[in-house]
Amino acid sequence: MLHSYLAIAVRQLLAQKLYAAINVVGLALGLACALLIALFVRHELSYDRHYRNSDRIVRISEDIAVHPPLHVAGSSPAIAPLLEDFFPQIEHAARLMGCLQMGGGMLVTVGERRFVEPRVMGAENGFFEIFELDWLRGDPRTALASPNTVVLTDSTARKYFGDADALGKIVELMETRIPHEVTGVVADLPDNTHLRFDLLLSLSGAPAETLASWGSNCFHTYARLAEGARPADIGHRSGEFFNQRFMDGSARIRGFTAVPIRDIHLRSTREGEIKVPGSIANVYALATVAAFVLSIACINFVNLATARARLRAKEVGLRKSFGGTRAQLTRQFVGEALLLATFAFGLALVIVVAALAPFATFVERDIGLRTFVETGVLMDSHVSRDLILTIFLPGSALHDGAGIIRGRRRGRRLHDPPAGR
Repeated sequence: MLHSYLAIAVRQLLAQKLYAAINVVGLALGLACALLIALFVRHELSYDRHYRNSDRIVRISEDIAVHPPLHVAGSSPAIAPLLEDFFPQIEHAARLMGCLQMGGGMLVTVGERRFVEPRVMGAENGFFEIFELDWLRGDPRTALASPNTVVLTDSTARKYFGDADALGKIVELMETRIPHEVTGVVADLPDNTHLRFDLLLSLSGAPAETLASWGSNCFHTYARLAEGARPADIGHRSGEFFNQRFMDGSARIRGFTAVPIRDIHLRSTREGEIKVPGSIANVYALATVAAFVLSIACINFVNLATARARLRAKEVGLRKSFGGTRAQLTRQFVGEALLLATFAFGLALVIVVAALAPFATFVERDIGLRTFVETGVLMDSHVSRDLILTIFLPGSALHDGAGIIRGRRRGRRLHDPPAGR
């Protein structure tokens, strides 16, 4: 029976090539646009969620009450060592130094080769207790515990040393060629994180006056909160913290906010971000556009299917006169709609695969085939639901709107003899 329905559906579509092509291409373009936008939206919403305990990691960002008020991403380096004692909600805090990547980059010498690296940061060893990176070589517990040590990303290690083991090798930094030992190699950071570095230098050898400064915002302070702790509670006591740990009365002009790292990319408007943040408003706008485009494609699909069905009234009447039941006719029309939607969905996937690389370049995001498969966007977005509705709405329209499957046309049965005969 299923084979019979399928054969009839294929014959109908082959007999009406223009109708089938318009319907398939229209729905496919709508689905492809919605899928591409859904990939982008999913990517934006996934920032920094892959870190373990990411829901408990915050960044301490300073607020300075000048005119106009200044809200910066960084914080003074003296703050981090004092947080755990003052705030019982904070389990661990660590500093990341971002000013090393200013001025165009840092000169790195490997043997006789020279590189200018724009993505260089400094960190203390406790940074790895908060951000659990994917370690390929080395021990995160001791990698940056000693001065003049450096952790490389995998691509940087390969650029410097090829396929040789980078662990224990020496790289020389800056014009003075200060030697640093490679003590760890981590996987390249994914695109969906606000962090950005290729070399991570140890801060254990930094001057004590630099790390104790209350006036530099070159540092980013991160903290891991205890279970159930609220970031807002940390910020509410920031004035008290400055009064007691820095200077009495300083709370009038200084404070900080504990910013959840999941909110940094889409909701931050602070100065001095490591990467240019996105916009939650853009995400909402694009999601609305995707829904609008998909709705138009679905409505067009339904309208064309309904209009075409009205032209098949004679066929329906003949089928009923030869014993066709209402359920059989419903299955036939829904089967044809299902076949069209399947073709459209397949074509949409082809379009998405073909357009993915230029689309990723256009939006400046690392969205590839791996992202397309791993995010499960087809199941997580509303695309599947809308597709199902699109498939079955034509059957509903034919069943209830046109009245054709009931075997009626302008108030009389098609197989009834004309009045007066």
